[in-house]
Amino acid sequence: MGRRRIRVADVKEILVQWDAGGSISGIAHSLGYSRPRVRKYVQAGQRVGLVRGSRRIDEVGWERAARAAIAQVAAEPRVGDASLAIA
Repeated sequence: MGRRRIRVADVKEILVQWDAGGSISGIAHSLGYSRPRVRKYVQAGQRVGLVRGSRRIDEVGWERAARAAIAQVAAEPRVGDASLAIA
């Protein structure tokens, strides 16, 4: 089964719901993504500086945070990649 691409709008919604106090399970259920995938983007958001409960971010700020989280996730090596096997 192939991977479903996640849209910037979905990552933004993940981050907004998490910031508002949503649980990983609740966010995953509402958007139709797996809990590990939602958790991955929440953790990436935290690595780029998001703090739960900040809510002082405007629409442009959420867009930037979502794009930064996507870039963080994209930079991570995936388990099973051939590049990991070469040492």
